[in-house]
Parts: sequence; C-alpha cells; structure tokens
Amino acid sequence: MTRSRKAEFLSDVHQDNANSFPQWNPRETNCVALPGRPVRGREAELARIEQALDDAANARGGVLLVEGARGSGRSRLLAETARRAAERGFDVVSAEANELARLVPLAPILAALGEPQPVPGEADHSFAGLDDRWSRQLAHVRGRLARRIVKRPLAVLLDDLQWADPVTLLALRILPAQLAGQPLLWMLCRRTDEREPYVAQLYDQLLAAGVATPLRLQPLTAPAADEMAADLLGGAKPAPEVNALVGAADGNPAVLTELIEGLVDENVVVCSDGTARLVHGNASALLPQRFRSLMRGRIDALSPSTARMLEVAAVLGRSWLPDDVVEMLGTSTAELLPCFQEALAARLLMSTSDTMVFRHDLVWRSITESIPPAVCAALHRQAARMLLDRGSPVVSVAVHLARGARPHDVEAVAVLKNAATEVMTSSPRTAVEFASRALELTDRDGSTRPALTAVLVEAHTRAGALGRAVAVAANAGPETPAPALHRSLSTALLLRGEAREALAVSEKALAAASVTPETREALEINRLAALAALDDDALGSEVRRCTGDSPGVLTVLATARWQRGEFAEGLRLARAAARAAEEGAPFPWHLDPRIALAAFLVQSRREDEARQVITVLDGDIGRSGLDVLASVPHLLMAQLHLAAGRVEEAASRAHAALAEPVTTHTPIAHAVLAAVALRRGDLVAAAEHAHHLDGVRPVHWRAQTRWVRTQLTATADADAGFSLALLAEEPAAAAWHVRTALVAGEADRAAAVLRRIAAADHCPAADHARGVRDGDRSALERAVRDHVDEWARASAAEDLGVLLTPDDRNAAVERLDQALTAYTAAGAERDAARVRRRLRGLGVRRRHWRTADRPESGWDSLTNTELSVASLVTQGLTNKQVATQMFLSPHTVGFHLRQIFRKLGVHSRTELIRFGPNAGRTR
Repeated sequence: MTRSRKAEFLSDVHQDNANSFPQWNPRETNCVALPGRPVRGREAELARIEQALDDAANARGGVLLVEGARGSGRSRLLAETARRAAERGFDVVSAEANELARLVPLAPILAALGEPQPVPGEADHSFAGLDDRWSRQLAHVRGRLARRIVKRPLAVLLDDLQWADPVTLLALRILPAQLAGQPLLWMLCRRTDEREPYVAQLYDQLLAAGVATPLRLQPLTAPAADEMAADLLGGAKPAPEVNALVGAADGNPAVLTELIEGLVDENVVVCSDGTARLVHGNASALLPQRFRSLMRGRIDALSPSTARMLEVAAVLGRSWLPDDVVEMLGTSTAELLPCFQEALAARLLMSTSDTMVFRHDLVWRSITESIPPAVCAALHRQAARMLLDRGSPVVSVAVHLARGARPHDVEAVAVLKNAATEVMTSSPRTAVEFASRALELTDRDGSTRPALTAVLVEAHTRAGALGRAVAVAANAGPETPAPALHRSLSTALLLRGEAREALAVSEKALAAASVTPETREALEINRLAALAALDDDALGSEVRRCTGDSPGVLTVLATARWQRGEFAEGLRLARAAARAAEEGAPFPWHLDPRIALAAFLVQSRREDEARQVITVLDGDIGRSGLDVLASVPHLLMAQLHLAAGRVEEAASRAHAALAEPVTTHTPIAHAVLAAVALRRGDLVAAAEHAHHLDGVRPVHWRAQTRWVRTQLTATADADAGFSLALLAEEPAAAAWHVRTALVAGEADRAAAVLRRIAAADHCPAADHARGVRDGDRSALERAVRDHVDEWARASAAEDLGVLLTPDDRNAAVERLDQALTAYTAAGAERDAARVRRRLRGLGVRRRHWRTADRPESGWDSLTNTELSVASLVTQGLTNKQVATQMFLSPHTVGFHLRQIFRKLGVHSRTELIRFGPNAGRTR
C-alpha cells in the first residue's frame, strides 16, 4: 500500500495520532498493508515483536532495531506492531524522519508526541557541543514520555531514521537508557540502501549496550512470496505461469505488490474458478507499467554512474562479463568497483565466478526497455563491434547485430546468415530471428537474398511454423535459385502432409542443372518419401525398386514395406536404418529412422523396446530444438498406452501432442482420442475427433477415418478399400470390417477384405477375420491365442464366444468372460457392457460396478455407470438411445437416471443439463 494508506491504517488503530504522520515520500510504494491481510514471511520477526511487547507491558522496556532495503516491508511491520500494541492497551505514537526536515532537530520525536517543532537554525547541531536549548528540549521530551507511561504502556514507532537529524539520533541513544525499566517500547527503523554513518553508529551502540534487539528484514522466501501473491490475488491460487513471475520480485514485498497488482490492473492476469492465470499464457510480454515505474525508481535511487553501468550491462544480456562493461564504458574495473558493489547491495545483480547476472529476467528487461530505442540500437552496434574485434563467436555478435544493425550493412548480413546456419541444429527459433533480420537488412535484389531465404524456410520448418515456411518460399520470387530453397520447401510440405506438392517441388528441383550432389541426395529422399506417402501402387512400386543403404533411403523403404503389410521386412529395414544412423551415417532430420522404428515397435506391441527408443528420441528432439517434431514422442507414447489398455495415459499424451505444432503426425492424436472415447462409450466425443480426421493428408488417414466411422455406426463402410497399415495399428480392424459387411449382407465386401489382407504377414488378424466370416472355431482360437493387442484379443474372444453360444453354452460363457476381463483391462467400458449383455442372454450376470468410498451427493457420488448415463443424457439422448449405446435395457437406464436425480438433487433432464453442463462427460 502507499504511505498515505498506511497512515490511514495507523490512524484507525490509534485516533490520537492521526496528525503525527508527516507527508509520506511518494517515491516509495510499500508492501501489502490492507487491514486483515496477513504479514507473510515475517513469523520470526513477529515473534520477537510479541516478546518485546510483553517485556514493555511488564515494565522491562525494550528497543527493536528494524532495518531492511527499500520495499522490504518495514512500514508494514510498523503498522502490524501498532495494531498489536493497541490491542494490548498500549498508547501508540509514531512518525517518520523526512529528507526535507533534516535541519529540524528532534523533528520525528516531536511529531510523534504532537509537540510543536522549532524553526531550524543555521547552526550545525552535531553530536558534540549541544547548546542549553537542545538540552532543555531533550529533558522536556523525556518528561513527556515519563508522564505518558504512567497512564499506560507506550510504544514509540519511528521510521526512515536514515534521514534523521543528529540531535534525534543522539536523543535515541540517550533516552532508551534513561527510561530503561519502564513500560516503554522503542521501534526504530531505517533503510539499509541509504548509507548514513550516524544512524549505523546509533544501531551499533544500542546493540553493544545490550538494550536492543535487531530485526533485519531479509527477502521473502519463495513459499512466503507465493503466499503473498495469493493474498494480492484475492485468495486465488496462482497458476504455474503466474507463480513463475513471482521470482521477478526477488522476495521484495513492494516489488511483488506492484508486479501482481499491475498485472491485475492491466488485465494481464484474470482470476476464475479460484485460480489466477495469464490471459495469453505468455510471460515474455508481461511488464506492467507500475512494475516498470518501480524498477525505474530503483535505478534512479542509485548513483548516476551505477545506473549508467546497469543500462550498458542490460544491453549485453541478462548475464555478462564485467570486462565487457568496462570496455564499453571506456573505463577501468577499479573505477567501476563501487558501481558493481552498489548494484549487488541493491539486489539487482548476482555474481558468479566470472560473470554478473541480473536477478530475474523481468528486472533485466525492465531496464533494457527503459533505454530509448535509438540509444539501445547504438549500444548494440558498439557491443557487436567490440566482440567482432575480439574474435568472439559469430552467434554472440549476431545477437547484437539483430537488434542494432542498419539496413544495407553487408558485414552484418553475412554475420547473421552464418549465425543462423550455425544455430540451426540447436535453436531453430534463434535461427529464424537471425535469418529474418538479415533479410530485412538486405536489398530486394541482393545477391545473398536467395540463400538467406532458403535458410529462413528451413528454420521456420524446424521450429514448427510450417505455414510460414511455405509462405516465405512462395514470396521468394522466380529469381531465387531452386535447389536449396526447394529442398527446404519440400521438407515443409512433407511435414504438412502435402505429399503430392512435395513430390512436384522435389522433381522440379532435381531437374535443375545447378543442384549440388548433397542437395540432390536430400531432394531424392524427399521425392521417395512423397511417393511412399501417396499410397499409390504404381508410384509405390518405384519406391520399392530403389536401392541404397543410407538411413534416409532405408527409412523410406521400411515405411513403404510396412504400408503394404510386409511388417517383418518393414521392421527389419527400420532397424537397419536406425543402426546406420547410430554408427554416424547422415540422415535427413525430418526422417529420423528412430521415428519409424518406434512406430513399428509400438504397432508390433513390443512395449519395452519401443519405450527405450522413444525415450532417446524425445531427448534428442528436445536438445535439437525441433519443435516441429515435439509431438512425435507424445504420439508414440499415446499409441503405446492405448495398446496396453491405459486409456487415461493415452488420452493425456494425445492432448499433450495437440498442444505442439500441427504436422502430418497430428492426426494420430485424434485417432487415439477417438479410440479412447469409443472405449468409454462417449460417441459424441469420438465423432468430434473423427471429424478432425476427415480430409487430412496423407491418404492413410482416410483409412483411420473409415475405421472410426465404422465403429461409430456399426455398419459396413461404403468404401471397399482397406489399409494394410491400419491392420498393424488396429489388429481387430479386418475382423470388424468383415463382421459389419456380413451384417449388411455384403459377402463380397467381406471377401474383398480377406483378399486384401492375404498378403499381410499378420496371421492373428487374418485368422480373426477368416474365423468371423467362415465361423471357423479353430481360426478364432488361434487369434485369441496369438493376438498381442489386449483389445484385439478381447474382440476375438468375444467373436469366439458368440460362435459357441448355440452349441456349447459353458464354452461360450468361458470365452465371453475372457473377453469381459480383457475389455475391462483395456478400459473399453462400452465393449465390456456389450459382453455383459451377451452373458445376461445366457443367464449369467456379472457385476459392472466397483465398491468405492463416495460422498452421498454431488457429481463425485455417481458411480461410473451413472456418470456414463448422465453424460449421454446431457448430450440430449433419450433413455432408449442411451440403452442402445450402453447395451442396457431402457428400464435399467431409467433406474440409473432416478439415482442420478436423487444424488444431484434435480428433478428433470433439463435441470440435469443446467446443473452441470458437460460435468457428466467422461472423456
């Protein structure tokens, strides 16, 4: 709170002293001080204050010496002491010293006692040689204090003693000793960032005399700062991204107050559902004006030389070498030593073994942004020249040229291009910044522009901005040499799933006469990858005929074989590609052979090996800054969890993948989420995710869409095509297609599916499909035995149980129980419900609920079955429709609905929807 608000608070505590506060210094904004808000992180200090109040109340006197940096909470502690003293029956008087009143002897003490203040004279009233006038005044003050403590205990609270006059300091050295053993508590406060030797001497003497207790206000601990942030947010729990900003205050209550209240006032933080979140989730753009002003005030409070040193240092970065600042300022380390020490004491900097660091990113940025742009650019140019002359790494120079170079600076453009190329494999986003800036500085017809454009397209592609990469390439103009740029463009198109466009770009570039051998090889691999992705038999045959042992070629060949159902050969080639890459053979970064290998291992249900490959791949993608591939490990793990029946983990990983840049791999997330929704019986959610698969490329996803649609409608698909690659991902898909075709009376379609999978080396799926079509018990038993996928095994067991039902009831029940157990393990609630219905038809009832400790009312009181019913009802389904989807009778659905109404305290379907929209959804 501001000092005027603090005065109001203290006035409420003790009305007699409303006029004892001089005008507060408006430059300083103090910590939280609204009545009722707790003091955070000062538990030890408050305990000492309580003890001092006890001692004073029992006529043992006492002196508390409080000291802390600007904004550390001294005034808040004074206010809290005044409140607690007043509650104990103390007479509380308080005031502060003032810079403008330093020539008035005894000004703060007289103000606290309500005494008239003398007119300042010309004499220098020092510790020595006091005249009789001030001796009499001291005696008068001592008498006033003695008369007041006769009535009740007295607390004298004095702040900002760093500005006190010498007579006041002498009085505070004498009076506590003269009034020792009386019900009198002195609380003396000073700021440590104002160097006043006399007040420091006073503190030392009082401590040495053993009559005072020190209270040194250190920065708040991280937990205390978090608690204070929550208080400032009205009790809302700060979200992680908000908590991350709390460190900018460095434990300073005033800075923290201005930061949080500034974020709220400027609508950067909003509080909803008891949580405070950033509006845009982006901390990099957050610098509230109040925070900037406070930081500017902290800088202005320093000496001019220190402020200038910090501004130059801020241009060099958050961390910097002292030698660089010395050189920039054209001085010596010895001359700057006081500046370094002052900045460290002000807790703006930290020192490591060889560098200096600004304490927090926002502190650094607030200083940088306070420098006029033209001046800042000039300082960046000066820093770049210094580093160039020194022979520093090109990236270090480029950081400054990106912010300070002038247009048409040929040397700057060359440095930025080289730097972009150098950081491409570790930080594509930085490469984008360097290459973009270099293009801005280059003439439209400059000779370096084509090469810069190719670098920028690749950087955008690696960073995941695929649309931007394609747009930059399109705007390059026909004069741009094709091969280098088209290599990067074809990669971006492949990652967007635009295989046909990538093929056209690659073939055009390969026809150019200027293509280098290295670029030709990369373009040829991209062309083969595009051919394989098109899933065209004629084009695919060309891929299968190609030869080569490079990791890139082997990866494309492995993918082509896998898509044709040659799973063993595809896995062998993928292993060979990964092995070659491990031995150091180069490969296109977007066709990392470990991606294909991990995918094939997942689809082969080799979980342990797949997990090892994914873990290594994830680490390498992170270290390379390949945001465009950041979703791949999440997607692979989502498929792995789904295959193992861990639907919660699968959904979590799929949602994490959707938070990353959209690529040709993204549809996997929607396929996983559709499968999870189907297993949970949430057909609306499944349809939503299936919609995201419509029209995506490459064409393989059309098969995934048909597969989801088939499960949603339980009818045969109108498209006779069937993807063999889908067979590996969904081993029960072939049997499902055959089953739905037979139900629709389309035996020819069922036969077409069987012919299609005849070439696939995936015996369990073929046995499963054949067993369904032919009613072959032996084939289904082999499928139950050989299926590795949990859900596919359950499906085969269910089909076998249905086949056995007319002739062998006991065997049918055994197989259906096996299917029920497997479906339950796979999280397939909807399928498990269907099997329970089949068992009921055989006179066998299996429990479909679990005993759990639940409350008696509210959404948490509902069972899983009740939640599923509520979910479907809130989507607008009738009881009969719910019964059909959950494989229950309408009567049973009605029973569950009555239980839901009772537990939620509602009386109709309309009230249910209004009571908790979407609350019953069980995604």
